[in-house]
Amino acid sequence: MDQSDWCFISGVVSAREGQLFSEQFFMSLLACDSLEDVFLAVADTNLKNVFPRLSSLGDADAVLSGLANEEFNELRKLCPNPAIADLLLMQNEFYNTKGHLKAKLAEIPFTEIPNGSITAETVERLWNAMETPFDDVMSEPFAAIHNLATELKEGLPTLIDWVLDNAFLCWMLKQAAKLCTKTFHAPLIADHIVPFVKFKVFEIIWRACAAGADMKLFAESFLSGELDQPEFHSHCTAGLDERRAMLSKYLPEEAVNTVFSEETGLLDRLQKQADDFLIEAIGEAKGIAFGPERVFGYLCGLQQQTYNLRLCIAGKVNSIHADLLRSRLRRTYA
Repeated sequence: MDQSDWCFISGVVSAREGQLFSEQFFMSLLACDSLEDVFLAVADTNLKNVFPRLSSLGDADAVLSGLANEEFNELRKLCPNPAIADLLLMQNEFYNTKGHLKAKLAEIPFTEIPNGSITAETVERLWNAMETPFDDVMSEPFAAIHNLATELKEGLPTLIDWVLDNAFLCWMLKQAAKLCTKTFHAPLIADHIVPFVKFKVFEIIWRACAAGADMKLFAESFLSGELDQPEFHSHCTAGLDERRAMLSKYLPEEAVNTVFSEETGLLDRLQKQADDFLIEAIGEAKGIAFGPERVFGYLCGLQQQTYNLRLCIAGKVNSIHADLLRSRLRRTYA
């Protein structure tokens, strides 16, 4: 595959990059007095026809995530290598899979991200070992959950998270390996995926430890396959100083200091510093005239924008102080 194959879609995303919201724009949204003011502020953007239809926070989550999913799918059709868009799409597919499976097995209410490929019917077929387009990714984790669910008396929703998070992150690492071959070479994207996976693993380990989880079951369910690495296992028993040292291998010193600035809120700060680091690193893609990197960078920017919009809307709906929202606002791609 030649870089010239990416000329058309690179031109498409280059034009759309100019429509992404800036950090200054999100700061102005946080300064709005009400949700209605937020909607008015978006009236002159490409989302002007969407916001007047939103009547609740649930609507906003579903509609905004669905719009991003729709655009991911649209650009996927234009990609010479659709796997580039799949790197973003699969995260939403796994989210929907977890939600539908928890609704089925634990009767937990769930609203899916619209415009996805995995539906409640797909999950039902996977659970019953019937053929689906996702068998190569989902069959093994579904079999594992099936076996463990018969033995587990409680904590099934958490187990579902662990097993499917493992499947997703292992899949991501396999995709990263495919991005540095003689036939397809996109090291900038691979260099984004590897730390993304590590940050997610650290976050999930920290969360399990903080919740007092059964770490033996956790290791069996989550730290398997490509995630069965000494670094990750040692993280399970590490203290704060050891975790700081481990994280320093992947984040700048200033970001690490921010994460560990106080004992409460560690997970929130890890998520923000990791997201900011990754979006800044993939920003190099804007300097590439055409290629898969240009497309992937835009898709990451769109994903970050969706998070920021949901944050601003949730903040206004729940009357959260603007200073707290600013501390959680993600760096933009614009």
